[in-house]
Amino acid sequence: MKVKIKGTEKIESLSIIDKKSNEDWVHDFIGNTGAFCDEQFTYNEEFEMYEVDQEDFEWWHNVIKEKVAADEIYYAFLESLNDEDDKDYIKKIVSEICTCDLEDQSGAIIAVVKSLKEKQGRGLSPAEIEE
Repeated sequence: MKVKIKGTEKIESLSIIDKKSNEDWVHDFIGNTGAFCDEQFTYNEEFEMYEVDQEDFEWWHNVIKEKVAADEIYYAFLESLNDEDDKDYIKKIVSEICTCDLEDQSGAIIAVVKSLKEKQGRGLSPAEIEE
């Protein structure tokens, strides 16, 4: 998604690509937080794109970058598991921790995966681990 930085002529890009569909779903990600409704992003008819101030752009850019990195770690860990119960257990844990603030979610996901990998290295399956 191309965005214009308010007060400048600078055009930047925000993107989250779904690896299965190859679709960019960053608009949905941002929209689901209410950032379009609360006018962090406003639509500029002249440029036919959203505008955002520099500070908000940098915040979103960092959150998205961290989310993409956390998702790669999370999905790689899920793919490494053979047991469907283990996968379901991991998905449940991640779903529960994702109720924190948006900027904290990626760090929480990475911390959970790291902890589970360490415990798994000691011979425990994820479903056997009580967090």
